[in-house]
Amino acid sequence: MLRKLNGQALLDELSRWLARTPAILWAHVQGQARETLDRRPRASAWSQTEILAHLADFEVVCFQARVEQILRGDPISVLNADQRAMEIPYAAIDAATSLDVFERERARSLARTQRLSPEDLNRRTAHRELGEMTLAVLLSQWVEHDLSHIRQLVSTAEAVFRPGTEFWRPASKPTGSSAPANP
Repeated sequence: MLRKLNGQALLDELSRWLARTPAILWAHVQGQARETLDRRPRASAWSQTEILAHLADFEVVCFQARVEQILRGDPISVLNADQRAMEIPYAAIDAATSLDVFERERARSLARTQRLSPEDLNRRTAHRELGEMTLAVLLSQWVEHDLSHIRQLVSTAEAVFRPGTEFWRPASKPTGSSAPANP
């Protein structure tokens, strides 16, 4: 069973994970055409362009803002990512522009989080839908949010190639085929 990170260990891990995300994102989009980045794997799913714009947007309006709200003891408001994607609109923002903003804002976020103390992690506030929460919960969510969207970016990029991989799926192998089930 994994143990929950607390205190200085949470702050140290938070800094390491948040610091590496911009490089991961840049490496992921490097060499991808705008058409590929704009492609949605399904009508209801976000494109890579939209995911990157969301990350840049939520760095400021969600995570930076909420850290300050919690430190002041203010309640935090509910954010609807899909609604923001329509209001901004995320699909119109160039991926490199989003990454530039994200990288700049992440540097600001890291500078701010590095000034937090283990005692700050116990600061409490109310989330209008979820109830009482601590700064530690928000910080853990921040890293999980990054990792979740990195996974989503990879899955969205993979979707472009999935239609050409039927050969490897058992249901599509011709009868009597000696093709391996896995590459």
